[in-house]
Amino acid sequence: MNEKLIEVLIRFIFRMDTYGKCGDWQSAREIFDRLKVKTKPSVSSMSTNNNQTETKKKTFSRLVNIYGINSQALEAVSLFYEIKDKFNGNLDSIYISVLNACAHGGLVKEAQKIFDEIPENKRSIKAWNILVC
Repeated sequence: MNEKLIEVLIRFIFRMDTYGKCGDWQSAREIFDRLKVKTKPSVSSMSTNNNQTETKKKTFSRLVNIYGINSQALEAVSLFYEIKDKFNGNLDSIYISVLNACAHGGLVKEAQKIFDEIPENKRSIKAWNILVC
């Protein structure tokens, strides 16, 4: 990604976070929907796609978290299921965000189901703590 694109993306993500933290999750979702980060990256150029993939994961994780902090646990879980298969590798931040949303929304069975999907060797202390609390 070039510098100009990265700068624009950072501004969008900052605005999305700001709206979410102020309780306006609908505006945060509108910004998210305008971002062009929703498709699975191609495997052709690994170094560029690695950065793009991480940016995409962080953006999805942020929106899932925004739903969670705004008592929209069902929306968080819905988005999680919509996007979880689009990424390979480390999904820790997305799992933590959705488990946190489930914990705040009282979705205990859903949290257990999601936790069980995490490979045993990838279950972090944060994930265990959220599930226990």
